[in-house]
Amino acid sequence: MARTPSASVGLDHASPVSDLTPIPAPKRAGLATWIAAMRPKTLPAGLAPVVVGAALGRAQSGAPWYAREWGLFAACAVGALGVQVATNFANECLDFRKGADTPDRLGPTRAVAAGLIAPARMWVATGIALAVAGLAAAWLSIEVSIGYAFLGLISGMLALAYTGGPLPLAYVGLGDLFVLAFFGVVAVVATGLALGADLGAPLVVAGVGCGLLSTAILAVNNLRDREGDARARKLTLAVRLGERFARLEFAACVAGALACFAWLAAGQDPMAYLPCVPSALLVVQVVRVLRGLDGRPLNGVLASTGSALLATAVLFALVMTRS
Repeated sequence: MARTPSASVGLDHASPVSDLTPIPAPKRAGLATWIAAMRPKTLPAGLAPVVVGAALGRAQSGAPWYAREWGLFAACAVGALGVQVATNFANECLDFRKGADTPDRLGPTRAVAAGLIAPARMWVATGIALAVAGLAAAWLSIEVSIGYAFLGLISGMLALAYTGGPLPLAYVGLGDLFVLAFFGVVAVVATGLALGADLGAPLVVAGVGCGLLSTAILAVNNLRDREGDARARKLTLAVRLGERFARLEFAACVAGALACFAWLAAGQDPMAYLPCVPSALLVVQVVRVLRGLDGRPLNGVLASTGSALLATAVLFALVMTRS
């Protein structure tokens, strides 16, 4: 049976999985294919909040970092990135199975949907990523608090629940909330507490700022994919609330992140405002999105937002740890 043409966007026209069976996967996918499957342009969403939380811990504790502190930082980074990569790998399999990833998608090629990696191998890779994240959480639970073991378990479960399980977050419009919470507040607070930060407003506001930029990445992704998602019954906020909402969500997330980092810099010298610069530069992209930029050109906006998030984290760390 021929696959439903891409022009059909109704919710009642999801393509059957049998129409999307990939070509046989090669015996061994190349390294470049696996790296692409990790979605490197979105990985700043996992690393940036760890950098921000660590910077606050270093600044507020005032203590120099030795091997233990660097080890804690590395464990937080490995744990966060492990969960994110596992989420991306599981998403490859589950979105393909549910018909959300098709050959005519506007975003980067998906390895499973394109037949480059067999689903079984991707599931093995998902398990490895979760195991690595679990080891990092176990070490943190020994060195800092048993709470990190529970956090690691919950994060791993949500990585699979993002597109799988009886209530897949991304398919019911809860993906944005998940990203804001876990790739923002939770990651920054957990890292900051592990490295000596106080649980207070600065730590939480920094977490919200990171989370908003991460959510902006997701908003662009969902805006770009809204028609294919609608056909696959993937009810993201862009599908549920419409194109205009998705564009306004992106703008609001960028503006909110800028406000968070400006609040953190208030009352300090001008150098403290450096972390605001990347979000301010994103205003150009906000204008383009609000004016109707659509389709594949949104891939550039997504990449720019990821870069802005990472640049924000690096500048924040430089500002917070300067002598």
